[in-house]
Amino acid sequence: MANKNELFKKLLDQIKFPDKFEDNDIVQNGEIENVDVYANERKWKIHVFLIHH
Repeated sequence: MANKNELFKKLLDQIKFPDKFEDNDIVQNGEIENVDVYANERKWKIHVFLIHH
């Protein structure tokens, strides 16, 4: 299974997050912490963690 940072980067790619933030440390070090799936409502709630150094 991919690590939390790899999953976060994949999410950014899938939602077509602007490339102009590609070199931003906060974005590059982000992680997906948890995903809540509401199947009946066809919704996902994605919890992310952003680190600011």
